[in-house]
Amino acid sequence: MAFLSLQQLPLPQVTKLWNGAFVNYMKPMGITEDVLQARMKQYAISPAYSTVATIEDEYAGIMLFGLKGNLAWIGGMATLPNYRGYGIGRSLVAHAISLAQSLHVKELRLEVIVGNEKAENLYRSTNFMIINTLAVAKGTLAHYRESPIQLKPTRVNDWHLATQPDSASWETRLEASDNVHDIYLKEQRLGYICFREEGQGLYIQQFVLLEPTQALVEAVLTELHTLYSSVSCKVHQMDAESELYRYLQTLGFEELYQQRQMAYQL
Repeated sequence: MAFLSLQQLPLPQVTKLWNGAFVNYMKPMGITEDVLQARMKQYAISPAYSTVATIEDEYAGIMLFGLKGNLAWIGGMATLPNYRGYGIGRSLVAHAISLAQSLHVKELRLEVIVGNEKAENLYRSTNFMIINTLAVAKGTLAHYRESPIQLKPTRVNDWHLATQPDSASWETRLEASDNVHDIYLKEQRLGYICFREEGQGLYIQQFVLLEPTQALVEAVLTELHTLYSSVSCKVHQMDAESELYRYLQTLGFEELYQQRQMAYQL
């Protein structure tokens, strides 16, 4: 087996390899070249460290590797169907760990869909530990109550980075966002929300309240409804055990799937 850096391959070939490796996956993962490029830019995926595994000059698997500060992550990994069951995935994980060690990061993270026991067992056997369970859910914005809440657009600053939960997914971390709104009640800052428009709806990357309550969650969603009307709203990678997530469920947000967030300590 040999490893190639992703930057050694043309984008069309990388896209074809990704789509071939994720065929028949538990959720749709097919992408276009433009989407792959955007994904790599948004999530700080390194073409230099991302890797393609080869067997006798044939592509066998792919692993995207992201890096930001003291944190690294596997941003997607899969093996082509003809090469499954031959240890390609385990070799790519070992390679990712070796890369993380050489880069002197503190932690290597990844996510695995709940129910994908084969992948989860692989990561457990290579000393990845579960941090938390993340949920993806979808609802429709509505007017829940008269709200004195204000959402003030701002830039990510030290306060946000200090307030950001350490367990936040690599996909939703503030370092990858440029659309943050502070949540205010008059002059008191109660938290922040990070979201973007996606198609005909909203995509919430982070929703952080210093002291979450049902009324406050309703007020923030009401303010979003005032701004964007009754559009669909997807909440991505929220801690499934958090109070805030339970409040969203009471407001009709339906869970689409869950993922285990796992980490390897270096």
